[in-house]
Amino acid sequence: MSDPVARLDAFLAALAAAGISASRPARDECQAATFPWPARTLAIVRPATSAEAAHVVTIAGQTGQPLHPLSRGRNWGLGSRLPVVDAAILDLSRLDAILDIDMANGTAWIEPGVTFAQLQARLKAEGLRYHLPSFGGPIDASVLANALERGDGAGPMGDRHAGLFDLDIALSTGERIRTGHRRLGPGIAAELHGRPAGPLIEGLFSQSSLGVVLSGRVALNPTLDHAGALLVEIETEAAFDLALAVLRRLVESGVLNAYDVAIWNRAKRLSSLLRGRDALAPALQGAAGWGLSLIVAGDHRELFDARVAVIRRSFAGLASSIDTMEDRTDSGERLETFLTGFSHGGNLASLYAAKPGPIEEPLDPDRDGCGFLWLCPVLPFSGAALREVEALLAEAVGERPFFAALGAQAVSGRALHGYVSLAWDRADSMADDAALALYRQVAAALAARGYRAFRLGHPGLREAQAEASYDAVLRRLARALDPAGVMAPGRSVPAERDDA
Repeated sequence: MSDPVARLDAFLAALAAAGISASRPARDECQAATFPWPARTLAIVRPATSAEAAHVVTIAGQTGQPLHPLSRGRNWGLGSRLPVVDAAILDLSRLDAILDIDMANGTAWIEPGVTFAQLQARLKAEGLRYHLPSFGGPIDASVLANALERGDGAGPMGDRHAGLFDLDIALSTGERIRTGHRRLGPGIAAELHGRPAGPLIEGLFSQSSLGVVLSGRVALNPTLDHAGALLVEIETEAAFDLALAVLRRLVESGVLNAYDVAIWNRAKRLSSLLRGRDALAPALQGAAGWGLSLIVAGDHRELFDARVAVIRRSFAGLASSIDTMEDRTDSGERLETFLTGFSHGGNLASLYAAKPGPIEEPLDPDRDGCGFLWLCPVLPFSGAALREVEALLAEAVGERPFFAALGAQAVSGRALHGYVSLAWDRADSMADDAALALYRQVAAALAARGYRAFRLGHPGLREAQAEASYDAVLRRLARALDPAGVMAPGRSVPAERDDA
């Protein structure tokens, strides 16, 4: 069916016949985002069960209606709730069941609507033997979606995607598949182990649009008796380069886990603490330098103290200050901090870095007209690389009314996940086009240095291009799993190319 209006009518009629409600949004009702984007939301479907959601996917395949799934719509700076091209939205937020918690082995089986705050509250009620690796994003974001998008968390289990298994997936063909041991039938292996014999296909549904994940099991972080963080401030470039070499060695030797390490320039740190340009601008006057946030944990006090001592000694003479934070009061009562999974949403403040005050709760960057874009390059684990990117940003922004900041998460002893943020005020009618041009300029400069992205927002999808053979194979996979081509068009499957 080639007529988009007739196609949408057929889709909505089939939903109604199946007893599934959908709504046509008012004009511009769903167009808010942190950057301009032309795609329209044609309809919104909010299924109440996974069976209903799977049926919606099947109907989309039968009618040819493009469908863009989202879990909680908190993908701020990368696309918010918007489809890549005109599509109906499959809103999975009502699928918010914690299907199983295994506190003996540290896993949780969850649906896509389950939030960070919701799952952590359940783990707390169960005794917090295990916790969810925390992150700086909104606490009402989807845990499952963040894992599928390969988002980072704090602590040894911070690679959320690596700890994700046993996915339940709906395809537009009407098929529903399981990727773990459960596909072979019930048994304890499905709860303990994510790699059954045979080809592993979970990766096909990460950062992709080949199917809709309706549930999955996530691995949790053990909550050890002693946990703390060291906040290391470094002022000079020479000291920073030496400190990063020391830090890399601490990761390689096992004193620190890679995901225990976060690095930020002063702009990033302050923009996560102070809301809005009125508070931020004075604090940035004369500010320079870098900071490290290092998580330390241990089941024995002696081990914890030894690790802290080694880290302090390693940075002696390089750091201008080293502050220690623990997650217990003087009387021994455990505090609710990021060290044991209580996400703080600090990155949300940084989306307001270019907005004038006052900034009011609840924060909603889309509603409040925050201009914001993330770029996510893979960087070498070196001070020189981070300083190079910071200088690149400063030169690109110049004196224009944009706010750029840089943070990084260690993911191994070799590589960092970089987080470059660009903020502006969308109330300035001239700023949007200039911001997108700046985004493309920075992305091109990073790519020219070999710093390729590990995650892309909507604007980067159009520029992403792999070698022809890779794209051709991906298109063949898409034709097999989504022959109608309705699953989030433009999200991950490249269009045909002249050289393909």
